[in-house]
Amino acid sequence: MALRPTGAPATPKPSSPAAGAMAELASLLVCPKCRGKLSHDVGRRELVCAACRLAYRIEGEVPVMLLDEARPL
Repeated sequence: MALRPTGAPATPKPSSPAAGAMAELASLLVCPKCRGKLSHDVGRRELVCAACRLAYRIEGEVPVMLLDEARPL
């Protein structure tokens, strides 16, 4: 068991290794429309841009980052 320094916040564990990898990928990707930050909606298997109010689906482990394929929120 790894110990963390006193007072350091615990890092939440992703629900699965794939979810963790997608969350890391989402932190690197940007919205193709506005270049804004994306968040990962695990339940819907989408990357979401709050600024544009668009959701980009994830097929398998690959996000579909095409504006024509985005779902309006």
